[in-house]
Amino acid sequence: MFYDLFVQSLAIMFLLVAAISFHAKTRSTMLITQIISILLLSLHFFLLHAWSGFAMQFILAFAVTLFLFKDRNKILSSKIILVSFIILFFIFTLITWQGYFSIFAFLGISSAIIAKWQKGTRLIRLISIPTGVFWIIYDVF
Repeated sequence: MFYDLFVQSLAIMFLLVAAISFHAKTRSTMLITQIISILLLSLHFFLLHAWSGFAMQFILAFAVTLFLFKDRNKILSSKIILVSFIILFFIFTLITWQGYFSIFAFLGISSAIIAKWQKGTRLIRLISIPTGVFWIIYDVF
C-alpha cells in the first residue's frame, strides 16, 4: 500500500512541477523545471515497470538538458539532433514494446521533444498540449 502511494505521489509531483514550468518567463527556466518534472515521471514509470515510458522519459531528460545549450552551440541547434532523438525514441519503443499501447508513449515523447526544441515559451506551451493526451492514454494501460 505504501509503495503504491509513493509511486502515485511521484506522478502528482510530476504534474505539479510540470504545471509550474509552464508559468516560467524564460525558456531556460522552463526547461530546467521540466527536466526536474521529467525525472520524476521517469522514476514513476520505472517503479511501475512501464519500460517504454521510463526509457523515453530518461532520454527526454538528457535531450532537454542538451537543448538548454542549443542557442550557444551550432551542432545542438541542428535539426539533425531533433530527428536523431525521435529515431532513438522509435528504436526504444521497439525494444521496450509491451503491446500496441506502447505507441502512445512514442507519440507522447515525440510531441514532447518537438515542443521542447522550440525557441519560444509560447510555442513550447502550445505544442505540449497533445503530449499530455498521449501520456494519459499510455498511463491508462
